[in-house]
Amino acid sequence: MQQKGLGTAFFTVSFADNHSYDLHRLMPNGSAEPKLRYQSTNANLHLADWYFSEKLRLFMKHFFGGCLDLEWMWYRFEWQSRTAIHAHGVVKLKNDPGIADLVIKVYAGRLMAQKLADPQYTANLSEQDVLEKRDLVGAGILVAGNFQIEVIFCKPAVVT
Repeated sequence: MQQKGLGTAFFTVSFADNHSYDLHRLMPNGSAEPKLRYQSTNANLHLADWYFSEKLRLFMKHFFGGCLDLEWMWYRFEWQSRTAIHAHGVVKLKNDPGIADLVIKVYAGRLMAQKLADPQYTANLSEQDVLEKRDLVGAGILVAGNFQIEVIFCKPAVVT
């Protein structure tokens, strides 16, 4: 994101591995019984992880790569305490109207609106100045000074 800019959408995808009949048909000694499915998943975590990663790859290819016009995507895998896999990711659409920039302006405008509601901030301003600044905040022109959004990466990521 530091190189390409903020994305259009963030997503999380999880996998009900103990309830996927298609996955359990691939498992050695696959079973329809819930207790046996749970045991089979725990004994074959590599199959569950592979199956999820393939389903996610196909979803990303056909949904974001086919239905939506994608500029870039990034996602990573995580595992819950019971070893269930899930993924988090960000996509940037080519037709992104600048949602991240709009969010930043709204946030900054709200901060300025809070300042204008503070009597200590407005004590040295005339009533006319306060009204004009409120109008500018409402129009999205006046924001609460300079600030920067920092993106911090915790782990290496898959970039496609």
